[in-house]
Amino acid sequence: MTSKLLGGILGVMVLAGMPVAAQAATWTKLNEQDYRLECPLGAIELSGQTARLRLTPKGGAAAGLGFFQWHDNYVYETMAAGTVEKIALVAGDLQLEGLWGTRENAPPLRYQLTLTPSAAGLRLRLLLRKTGPLKLVAAVRGAMSLDAQDDMDRALVEPWLNTSLLNAFDTHYKLMKIGRIAGNGIAIAVPDYCSARTTSGGKGRKNLEFGLTKERDFPEDDSLELSAELSFVTMPTSYPICRVDMAAPLSLTATAPAEVTQYRKCEIDVDLRGTWDNPFDPQDVSLDAEVSCSWGPSYVLPGFFMQPHAMERIDGLEAFYPQGDACWKVRLVGLGLGEMRVKLVARDRSGRVEYSLPAPIRVVAGKERGFVRQSPLDPYYFIHDNGESHVPIGHNVPIYRPGPYGETKALETMAAHGENWNRWWMSSQGFGIEWERQLGYYRQKQSAQIDYVLDLAEELDMYYMMCMDTHQDFRNPGWKGNPYNSANGGPCEKVVDWFTNEEAKSFYRQRLRYTVARWTYSQRIMCWEFGNEFEGWAGSPAETVIEWHREMAPFLAALDPYDHLISTSWWSKTGPVACWEIPEMDIVQTHCYTNDDLNVAVPTIRYCQIQRENHAKPHVFAEFGIRSHATTADKDPTGWYLHNSGWAAICSGCNGNPMSWWHENYIAPNNLYFHFQALRNFVNGLPFGREVWRPLAIRKPEIPPSEAGPGANDAVIRTVAGFRKAAATEFKIAADGSINDDQELLSTLQGEGHSGIRTFPTFLVNYPADGHFKLKVDRVSNSGHLKIYIDDELALDREFPCGESIGKSSKWREQWQLWECEYDEELAIAVPAGQRRIRVENHGKDWIRIPYFIFTGCRRIVHRDVVCAGMICDSVGIVWLQNSMSTWFNHVQKQVTPLPAAGYGVEVGKDGRYRVEWWETWKGSVSHSQELEARNGLLLLEPGPLATDVAAKIFPIK
Repeated sequence: MTSKLLGGILGVMVLAGMPVAAQAATWTKLNEQDYRLECPLGAIELSGQTARLRLTPKGGAAAGLGFFQWHDNYVYETMAAGTVEKIALVAGDLQLEGLWGTRENAPPLRYQLTLTPSAAGLRLRLLLRKTGPLKLVAAVRGAMSLDAQDDMDRALVEPWLNTSLLNAFDTHYKLMKIGRIAGNGIAIAVPDYCSARTTSGGKGRKNLEFGLTKERDFPEDDSLELSAELSFVTMPTSYPICRVDMAAPLSLTATAPAEVTQYRKCEIDVDLRGTWDNPFDPQDVSLDAEVSCSWGPSYVLPGFFMQPHAMERIDGLEAFYPQGDACWKVRLVGLGLGEMRVKLVARDRSGRVEYSLPAPIRVVAGKERGFVRQSPLDPYYFIHDNGESHVPIGHNVPIYRPGPYGETKALETMAAHGENWNRWWMSSQGFGIEWERQLGYYRQKQSAQIDYVLDLAEELDMYYMMCMDTHQDFRNPGWKGNPYNSANGGPCEKVVDWFTNEEAKSFYRQRLRYTVARWTYSQRIMCWEFGNEFEGWAGSPAETVIEWHREMAPFLAALDPYDHLISTSWWSKTGPVACWEIPEMDIVQTHCYTNDDLNVAVPTIRYCQIQRENHAKPHVFAEFGIRSHATTADKDPTGWYLHNSGWAAICSGCNGNPMSWWHENYIAPNNLYFHFQALRNFVNGLPFGREVWRPLAIRKPEIPPSEAGPGANDAVIRTVAGFRKAAATEFKIAADGSINDDQELLSTLQGEGHSGIRTFPTFLVNYPADGHFKLKVDRVSNSGHLKIYIDDELALDREFPCGESIGKSSKWREQWQLWECEYDEELAIAVPAGQRRIRVENHGKDWIRIPYFIFTGCRRIVHRDVVCAGMICDSVGIVWLQNSMSTWFNHVQKQVTPLPAAGYGVEVGKDGRYRVEWWETWKGSVSHSQELEARNGLLLLEPGPLATDVAAKIFPIK
């Protein structure tokens, strides 16, 4: 549809009430560097030293305006930190030229800023050129510091937004007006729809960040030109008020549908009147539905207050804005067939009132699968209420944001390629409902967006993990704007108080009540997730976090009458066992970023095995990647890591594939959706959750004695995440390259800062020939000092300092007041042949992260270098065989050598005839079938030469 918004300077002039032909103002020189522009409704000043503007509406508060960029791994750079090389007036235009300095050894940008006076303000033109290879993440954005005292200070983007500057918002705009109601304000106009959002700028201040272009980057040999109109406008004399309070006698009536389909939303419209200040606070006013069902036990479900919103697409973007009056609702679902009788109970400060629906609601059969459950037959897998298997295939699109790969388009594309689940973050920048300026009130635009994506899920056959918090909001800079922070009026002085403060926990339980009331009806919510990676809650011990889960998991389970599954997550790979042992914790998660160039299939299978051995619960990889703090598209453009991790996981007992990160800058632009379709093709029809599955042993083919000499390969030992004291310090490298106590070789080599948990690993290893000991230094905190001893002789002594611009990247950790630097460097030390004792020590201030150790030539190969994974039940077995050389890194380097044809012994357990269905895995299609006979419980598979990988389904012939 055509945009409703006025764009460009002409629209700004009309809104300002100025004649289009009004004469432009002229620049006045204040000194050698500073200039001023007097406009009818305000003044603009330029600081020639910093290239910052100061806009002051008449009778209003001044706003500072500068520009910033993100480059490479979201390194933040301001134009003001650069150098203004030239400033001059040219034909009435003020022109600045300069160098936009960068850190991390990145080449700077060269810019030319032209400010042309107009009738209402100025036209801004910014021309950018690169001086070398620089990857911009989100081009260049403006940053305006604003005064925000009360609700009279507004931001207006029609029809998307009319809100107080005190409220956090994230919107799109072509024309945005900011200022005080009935006063003069500032207008920003750009040619295309761009994003804008507010962040906290301290007491009484807000930072407005806004885009200037839809482009995110430009080629090194090209340029990028940005333009905008800045002007002063007269603000409206009033603003819409969404009233949430009420003062009326208590009364209650309702209307409900006569008939609903089983497992689909049953919405009851409630006319509740009474006296309250906050309709979201059940201590002030509450609505509950007492539901009795013909098929099962009765239950109580809370109702909720809401402000309806409409969604409209404007120039391809989705606008959510209030429509109609606020109201009360109850949302039920019929789990069985028959009748539901509903009695509503409301309470306010004056008393209690009841209303029973005059007729029962009939629940009739449909074609829905129902909710996702833990299978009662095989607890490691999911199953639907109707008995169908549930296999989640997807990747992470956690934030509902605009752009060519966002909003509805993202979900539609996923669904069209076999994906059926996503993980939504209910965070400050996502679907978080709690980021109002006062705790206990809930954002209605975000709530409406959740309503929308749940309705969309019914159309697209999608399921969601609803992640209710994330660590980014509980560590700086996110904590600064968190409503629980005492600086913002909340009850928590420190982040850890969120877990222990009774008032904070009361607000959290209130939010859970609203969440369940509004969305628990949906079969499309696969599970609730308490939060994303709880180690990230600053200064919060694991014991405190787990104890909080022990309190909140039973509360949520009791609150939700439809028994959605419950989970949580940790960034330390498989997470703490004590957390998963909580009875109400239904789903076990793994989050893994390998941060190395090795075969992702190996850790994928290992983590699946660990979780299966420790917990009889469904296991999902809810985050996965090859880099946590660096780009992926340039390292694995065709998605070999997606491919290998997906097939390895499904054939190792995981529910679905490891959910990759990096949607907008990797999967979508590289069009890698076919990897998910291939997996979907394979899992369709497999009876996960409907039969009992067990791991399938597969015998690797042996290497002929003539080829099995010693020192044929390197022993690569991966470390495991863990911020604790290792229970073992001495590790023996076996001839096959394995070690004892592999879960105690921690990636974090502690220094003096954590001496209480510091241990130094010692390796006992036999080098059959002269070789090398290698290790990778990934990240270092506050400086490290690495010492490596070979047979008690110092072989390496090296400092790893930390500070700004040290290493490949550096980051200031505000909560710990220290620098953390990424080195991403592999070290190699020559080791003579023989039995050796190698000790690794850190005598620095803090930790060094080491993802792996390599002992060259120390693994004696007696079997083909193949990764094998398989699962089997009574009716079918699945197998995946991978050439270990077929890694994402080796494919990029073109270093994959096919393995010769060989036989693989699959321990099917029963003799007889079997039909083997061979699958080509890259596209996910059957290549051919054959019949084989198992003898002595062993079925010999002969797939031929193994170039990359192959999969098979094995069916017993009855």
